[in-house]
This record gives sequence, structure tokens and C-alpha cells, in this order.
Amino acid sequence: MTLILSNEEVERLLEVRDCIDVLEDAYREQAAGRAISQLRMDTEVPIGQGNHVKEFEFKTMVGILPKRGIAALRCSATIQQWLREFGSLRTDYVRGPGGRLVGLVQLFSFETCEPLAIFPDSYLQKVRVAATSAIGAKYLARSDSRCMGLLGSGWQASAHVEALCAVRPLELIKVYSPNSAHRSEFAETMSKRTGISIVAVDSPAEVFDADIVIAATNAKEPVIYGKYLKRGTHFCSIGPYEVDGEAIEKADVVVMHSRERYRTHVAGEGQFGTLVHGNPYVPSEYDWEHHILSRLDVNEVPLLEDILTGRSRARTDESQISFFMNVQGLGLQFAAVGARVYELAMQTGVGKEIPTEWLTQTTNT
Repeated sequence: MTLILSNEEVERLLEVRDCIDVLEDAYREQAAGRAISQLRMDTEVPIGQGNHVKEFEFKTMVGILPKRGIAALRCSATIQQWLREFGSLRTDYVRGPGGRLVGLVQLFSFETCEPLAIFPDSYLQKVRVAATSAIGAKYLARSDSRCMGLLGSGWQASAHVEALCAVRPLELIKVYSPNSAHRSEFAETMSKRTGISIVAVDSPAEVFDADIVIAATNAKEPVIYGKYLKRGTHFCSIGPYEVDGEAIEKADVVVMHSRERYRTHVAGEGQFGTLVHGNPYVPSEYDWEHHILSRLDVNEVPLLEDILTGRSRARTDESQISFFMNVQGLGLQFAAVGARVYELAMQTGVGKEIPTEWLTQTTNT
């Protein structure tokens, strides 16, 4: 039988601390050569003309984790639009019928090849990004960190509050986003949920008076500025556009999640011509290739797995500024966390089952 889960069931099953634990173990497996992440593929097709250009994007990520007996495929079909809102350049999804979006995780047995489970990627996507940021802070931020500055008050930001609280005994979180009403509501809601003092601040500069600074936004221009960074700060971004050049240059320790975004430019050719990553609304100075590659030799920057296993050194001085570039997800994350979701669902009897025969065949492939 193949298990079908809803996004709500996945959320009830998976806790942030669980996610952090299984990801740490998966990174160690990958560092030892016992796991693999296939290159993520984003196929983008422009829709519309002039100032109304949107992009259809079909994204695939594959990870194999033999230790858990799982191969995972994460795929999504989305339409994105670029817009300026509250003075900030950002992207947002165009929702489908019923206000819904499409993203799926499919788990396959590493031993029998059978499809084990299928479920939406939304909650797992949110929590695995935040858990990865938390792992970065666990190994790079000062151990006495008590205050976090948070840029963003949306979907990803909420998960980052819970994940960072799991790895550091935070006492105060300062949050800023351009929408004043939304950041105030966010601070009140997350304070009640976590029991931690979370305050909305009126300017982004106030966020930087903190031990840890996290950008969890959908911004397509910098929100972390080097001019505000204090000595001893650990900062993290989940998007390539969120950090300005001065911040990158001020970092004494830089760690990446993946190098592939900065090494590989994949285009497809067909009836639409050559499809390339990028968008006409992005100012050239914020182009990721110019912005990152002009300041870092990515082949020399350690990966998160290198820090976990001690192959590379983390912070060696409390005054150092550290930067974790949590950009470009890995298929391995979906294999690791998906395997845990499947395990918990089978233990608790959550979800619905369908005959595996519906999804398999007897003829040759």
C-alpha cells in the first residue's frame, strides 16, 4: 500500500526539533559519501508581456538516503509574479483554484523501488528551511546568544522563530517587515505561541542590535546591510538577494548550504527558445552571479556538512562575524525529513492508503 497524507497531517506529525535532528544526521551521511542530492532543476517559462510578465516554474529535487531506505522526489508547479509592495521588490505566488498551490513529495523504497508515500510539500518545505538555518546558528552563532533580530514576518519567518528557539536559549526577538500591521500581529501571535518576548520594531536598523540576525523574506533586494552589522553577530539569509555586498565582505566566517546554484547555469531549449534564470525587474547590481561570485570563491567556501563534521572550522573568536548562506535546498532534505514523516505516520496510523498497484506496472519501463 502507498500512504497518502495531507499537508495538515504532516504538520501534526513533524516537530521542528525532530526535523533538526534528522537533517543533522543526513548531512553527516552526505559528508561521508553515503547519501546524494541530485542537482535541483528549475524550468521557467515566461507568461505575458511588458510589465505583466509572470513565470511558470516546474521545479524538481531528488535525494537518496540509503540509511533510511528512502529515495525522494520533490516537485512543484507554480506561477510567480514580481511586484513592489510596501516599497520592497519581492515575488509572490499566483494561487490556483480555491487559493491552493501545488507541490508534492514522493517517497520511494530504496530496496523495492515501490512508491511508499505521497504528500504536499508546504509544511515540510517551510520547516526544513528553518531547521537548516537553526543548524547553522547552532554551530556558528555565539553560545551565549540571547537576542535574535528577524527580518520578515510571514510564512518562513514563523518557522524560523520556533527553529532558532530550539538551538539557542533566546529571550528576546526583534522583528521588522515593511507592513507595520502585519509585523505587529506576527509579534503578538508568536509571543503567545513560544512564550518568548517578541517585539515589532519600526526600522530595519533596530533588528541588527542582536546576537543573531535572520532574513526570512521573499525579497529580491538586500535586507541585511553590512553597515549595521556588529562584531560577534551571526547572520543568515535564505535567499541570494537578501544580503548586500558590504555584509558579505564583513563576514569573517562564511558557510554555504550548497554551491550548485553558483556553479551551474542550466537552460533548456524548445519552442519558447532558451529559458534562463532571471527576471527583467531585477536590477543588475542584485544579479546573484555578480553579487555573490564577485565577492566569494564558492569552491573555497565550506559547506554546512563540513562544519558539522569538523572538516572546516567554525567561529574561533567571539568577536567574529559569521554568515550562513542557507540558499538552494537539497533533495536530501526531503528524503531525510520525508522518511521521518513516513515513519511517524505508520506508527500512529495517520493518513490514507491506496493500492501500490495503481502506481506500478508489469511492463518494462
